[in-house]
Amino acid sequence: MNAPRCRGGRPGGKGSTMEKLRFGFVEAGGITHGHARRISGSGEAEVVAVAEPDPGSVARFRDATALAPAVYPTLDAILESEGLDCALIASPHTLHFAQSKTALEAGLHVLSEKPMANRCTN
Repeated sequence: MNAPRCRGGRPGGKGSTMEKLRFGFVEAGGITHGHARRISGSGEAEVVAVAEPDPGSVARFRDATALAPAVYPTLDAILESEGLDCALIASPHTLHFAQSKTALEAGLHVLSEKPMANRCTN
């Protein structure tokens, strides 16, 4: 599990030693562009990685956001390589439960763009 990154104050605030929260995105479709701009524009977080197997989606993401995060084929690959704090799950909704569970078990905060599960039995 990740250790807390906040060591007092807000990023940029007086006496602040807080590091930016590190986000990994699962997929890079159009819905993620606005999230990425708001997250990176907050000054408190950054998008450091994207799990996206489609090079065209990666190119559109980079064009729309002016960001260049590391690109991985899967969430598991990101978790093996990046020290994340948060995951934004924006994949097809049928994958949300498994991906959210994986990210939560890795100690990440999770934002699921759509429902986290298809059924109550998940």
